[in-house]
Amino acid sequence: MLREILKRILTDWPNAIREAFTNHPLAHVIRQELREAISSILAEEFPNYIISGSAGAGNWANIPWLVILNPAISKTAQMVWQQYPCINDERTHHTHRFDRGVQCVTNRFVT
Repeated sequence: MLREILKRILTDWPNAIREAFTNHPLAHVIRQELREAISSILAEEFPNYIISGSAGAGNWANIPWLVILNPAISKTAQMVWQQYPCINDERTHHTHRFDRGVQCVTNRFVT
């Protein structure tokens, strides 16, 4: 199930972002179906983890994203995150970047 969802996102993304964002089925897949698939995988061992995905807020994001948070460490992606952005350069459809960051440190100490 997860494989099919990820394949759909990567395949449909280039065309979807050229269409209206509001109520778009792919945005729903990213926000709901992807989250539910990850939750079902993690449910037994990590039932309290917070999982969220986004295709954008009001408009399409440059890249869709998924965040999995351990609530003992952070309840918001603005604190600590592991990010797996799915980059689409229209030649390839794959995740080719892994980001880790501590946003609160950046916000406080970097001007």
